[in-house]
Formats: sequence, C-alpha cells, structure tokens
Amino acid sequence: MNLIGKAFFYASERKSLGRFFTEGAGRHVTSPLVDIFVAGQDFYKAGRKAEEYNKMGIAVSFSHLGESENERDKIENVELPEMHGLIDFISQNAFDAEISLKPSHFGIDVDTEVREQYCLDNFKIIAQDAKKRGVGIAIDM
Repeated sequence: MNLIGKAFFYASERKSLGRFFTEGAGRHVTSPLVDIFVAGQDFYKAGRKAEEYNKMGIAVSFSHLGESENERDKIENVELPEMHGLIDFISQNAFDAEISLKPSHFGIDVDTEVREQYCLDNFKIIAQDAKKRGVGIAIDM
C-alpha cells in the first residue's frame, strides 16, 4: 500500500479525524473531492441524489462508509436499526436501489470464536427485511 493509501486507512480508523474531515474545519479541504463520490451524509441527502440518478435510468447503491465495528452493543442497537431504517426509506420512496453491507460493519471483527456466524446472522436479519420490502442487497468485500 502506498503512503497515501496508508494515510487514508489510518484516518479511517480514527473517529476524531473522521469528524474533523466530515463535520469540522477539515470539511473545506475534503468536500470538493468527497462530494463527487459521496451523495450525502444522511438518508435524505443521499435520497435526493438517488432520485436524480433514477430519473436518468441509473440504479444506485446505498453504502454506509464507516467500517470495522467490533462492539456487539453498537451493532445491535445502532447499525442494524440504521439498516432497517435505510431499507424502509428506499422502499417508501420506491428508489431503484440496493444497500451494500460490509462484513466488518456487522460483526466479522467482533472478538469472539463465533464471529463469522454472528456476522452471517446479522446479514440474514437484514436480508429478510430487505426481501419483504423488495430492496436488493450486496455484500461489499
């Protein structure tokens, strides 16, 4: 990995740096580049972009950019409900869209012997909800 890649990887694992570049003074530095690739920091901003792309006949994929969650409490009480909210948002707005799930976001990094099963169980919970609402999912490797 080159130096820039290492710097981005390092920064991605530091929540305080993430807040600096997304909410703080660093936003003016990263905004012109990030805004090209990131539709929005919440469902509604991303939804406006999804609607624009859908009108052009382009399907979209919603992907939460945070990674490496290793606390069960946060996965179960924040991440899973957020995905259910996103599925509901996509369904209610009839977007031509899927959601992208990252194993590192749903338990593959939990410090336990059964982490693969835990992650798979979380994916199944999300997949069942998505299927009921007609929303596709993809696994982001």
